Amino acid sequence: ISAPTLFGVADAFIARVPRFELAALKNRVRWNGLDAAVLRSELRPMLSRLVGKPVDGLLGYSFLKHFRMVLDYPNQMLWLSPQRTGWDDRPFEYSQVGVQIERRAGRATIVAVVQGSPADRAGIHPGDAIVALDGAPTAALDIITLSERLEGPPGSSIELSVERNGEAHAYKLQRKWLLTP
Repeated sequence: ISAPTLFGVADAFIARVPRFELAALKNRVRWNGLDAAVLRSELRPMLSRLVGKPVDGLLGYSFLKHFRMVLDYPNQMLWLSPQRTGWDDRPFEYSQVGVQIERRAGRATIVAVVQGSPADRAGIHPGDAIVALDGAPTAALDIITLSERLEGPPGSSIELSVERNGEAHAYKLQRKWLLTP
């Protein structure tokens, strides 16, 4: 995938971490089956210099979505309270056709295609613009809504209308899990 950083865009891979543990002052937070972005960026050494300690990664949405957070900036404290069991606002986050999209010049543009995904096998490329999903135009959809509509149960189908160099292409693709649990 393509990951925006403070220093521009970096190539990244999504990996499934079997077990994650965060040690705090008196407690530990443990989580199984966490997805994590792995990327090489100048951000790590810069953050390490700023805080005076090694920074090996950043907590992101895939971890934090499981908790209600309270930040106390003046006292440099973070409280995490687990969300109710079974809560997940995007249960099919990694079940889609394998495209990463951004809004560029008003268009839903594919910025990365997952290697070996249905989109990759169909010949969809970065730079292609998604102009319709299941026959509905994408021009008025915000990028989050559009991303959520790409997601769905594995094996379910979706129709993408894509434009490449002024030419229209239609694809009927089946969603699949892109990360193995």
